[in-house]
Amino acid sequence: MARKRGKSRPKDDSEETLAGYISLAVERLTHLAQSKQPSDKGRVLNTAIFIVVVSFAITHLIIYPDSLWSLSGIFLLFLSGIGSFLVGAFLYERWLNILVKPSADEMGSIKLGAIVLLVAYPLALTGLIFGVPVLIYLTFGMIALQTLVLLIYSVFPFVRFGKEGTTDQKGLFGRMGVITFSLTILDIIVTIVSIIVSLTR
Repeated sequence: MARKRGKSRPKDDSEETLAGYISLAVERLTHLAQSKQPSDKGRVLNTAIFIVVVSFAITHLIIYPDSLWSLSGIFLLFLSGIGSFLVGAFLYERWLNILVKPSADEMGSIKLGAIVLLVAYPLALTGLIFGVPVLIYLTFGMIALQTLVLLIYSVFPFVRFGKEGTTDQKGLFGRMGVITFSLTILDIIVTIVSIIVSLTR
């Protein structure tokens, strides 16, 4: 009686391809975004800002300013975005989680991190559009500063706590949501003005 040969399972190499890594990164961030924990959603927001900022900075390093609006420039920006997306999803988000976990005010730490990145955003954008290297260097400096700021905030929280350990919203960073919103509006204005100036000059 002939022995039955088992069918060999086709090799699943989806995780070894770029598309596979992108799919895993999207799945990871989507899972966090759908979480019921506000801190998970906050880390996704920070990661999204990080991805945009880093993609601008990397693009500046590999193209000339006058070629940004060319087909090759847009393509390189797209590739930088993919690379930044993978770094953000697999490395930055986890690093941010490590930084904010020790804090007595985890959401405060996440908002503080977002504020630093929102300050870095216009530096990266204008540095890319107008070809100003010093702004790109400042962008990388702001990203590094974020780590230092969050470490200090975790050890020495600049907030007051109530009798039951709840955060007092009147503390130094009690209104970080307002600051974050204001910076977001400012970044939108900077984006629009910078693009218009760049395309009309």
